[in-house]
Amino acid sequence: MECWQGSESGRVSKRTQWKTAKSPKACLALLVCLFFINPALAESWTHGGASGKAMVCKPDTAPPYPAVVYNHGHLIDSAGLEGAARKGYDLRELCDAFAQEGYLAFILLRQHGDGKGKKYIRKIIPEARHGLAAAKARPDVDPERVALGGFSRGGFLTLTTATQGVDVAAAFMLAPGMTKPFHKALSRIGGIKAPMLAMIAKDDESDFLKNVFSLKSAANDSGKELKVHYYPSGGHELFYDHTKYWSELMSFLNLHLDK
Repeated sequence: MECWQGSESGRVSKRTQWKTAKSPKACLALLVCLFFINPALAESWTHGGASGKAMVCKPDTAPPYPAVVYNHGHLIDSAGLEGAARKGYDLRELCDAFAQEGYLAFILLRQHGDGKGKKYIRKIIPEARHGLAAAKARPDVDPERVALGGFSRGGFLTLTTATQGVDVAAAFMLAPGMTKPFHKALSRIGGIKAPMLAMIAKDDESDFLKNVFSLKSAANDSGKELKVHYYPSGGHELFYDHTKYWSELMSFLNLHLDK
């Protein structure tokens, strides 16, 4: 039985699924898919001895595609995909939105749960790096037009991965978190090759605001290209809903990925 990601294109909206589920049996199967089966029917990836999973959504156009590799926020680690979706942070909607804009979305689904500390960080950093490499190696992706980004904890992973000298066309960080590791990663900002975008709400918590301020200072000191966009309100939860920041993000991605 195929569920949310059962189409050849890699994305099927709930609205489309309901239209195609005409028989009572098909409707019942769809209900099971939507509400009882874990929606992380994701693709597996491998690279350099590492492995993981990613939610993948493809545009309706012909490949190769420009791609966005996205590191999700901590809420997914703590509440799971369904729990986060109930709070307004729905990775399936985000995945579909990228595809609607013509990007292949490769949303990395971390495999190490809700952890903290050095041991945990040492696990998720290489996972993010290898996940990016796996996305770039896909035959349906244009490796010259790949953006790397993330929200909260995923923003930290975006920075850390970018400082390792990876070749991406752009990098974006939405209210990046994990203050101490984030500041440690800033000491290696010289390794970043891509133009960067950071976005945050002015009423977010102080640690997230400090991270963006420190990122801006480090970028200025090292001559790195960084655009910072502040939203007047919305808090950390602003970035749960992609429609709240979509215009600014798409302008940045379309510029640097030549769309």
